[in-house]
Amino acid sequence: MWYALQVRNGFELEIADRLNQYAAVKNLHSLIKGIFAGVKKVVKMTPKGRKLNIDSVLTGYIFVKLDELTAELWHFFKGLPGVYKVLDSSPISSEEIEKLHSQCKGEVEVKIDENSEINKAAEEVCEGTPSNEEKPKVTELVSTESQTEVKQTSCNKDNTNVLTHCYEVIRKGANSMLRVPIDIYRRAMEYDDRLKDSRNERDLKFILQALKTYATDVLLVKKRYDKKSIKQQNFYSS
Repeated sequence: MWYALQVRNGFELEIADRLNQYAAVKNLHSLIKGIFAGVKKVVKMTPKGRKLNIDSVLTGYIFVKLDELTAELWHFFKGLPGVYKVLDSSPISSEEIEKLHSQCKGEVEVKIDENSEINKAAEEVCEGTPSNEEKPKVTELVSTESQTEVKQTSCNKDNTNVLTHCYEVIRKGANSMLRVPIDIYRRAMEYDDRLKDSRNERDLKFILQALKTYATDVLLVKKRYDKKSIKQQNFYSS
């Protein structure tokens, strides 16, 4: 079961790290099964390199997983610098923590400038995507399946909509920020291993091009997969 600790605002990650260190010193690791801070790591890609920012998803709390909240653990938590209160009356289910985990997945942020363009193949994928005139704007690209996985299972419709909308953001450029889940960025790195070169990571246009190419290919594979599925359904229904 998970328990919440009320902590100093803005120091959630530091206090979670401190808790982990103190637990090792006092040999309490066997009693503490997990430590989780409700924060999101955002890696900002700039011409000078990477810059790490920490965004709070749930401000003022960290969570610990325990088999039992003993008196020893209660006093240990309460005595940690930065911990204000141990919320011992209402344990939190693993399902609730999983939902919070999904909101705290790390992201990569890339600025889109006026010169960002979209190729013909991407335009075909994006055809019919609604526009959004708000500025400045942040678009968050949610995870979608890799090409191999797409051949086996259809992409979530919401994922596809957000993916194509990202192309509209790239096409408009000017005063826009694109946030991409780290797992998508890692897949793009595997898809175009030139991204593993730190010099290329400082070229924001290169990053956008690599992400665009990866996402375009995934969406085009999905289109072919969907068309094939429809043909098979029509064949068996006729």
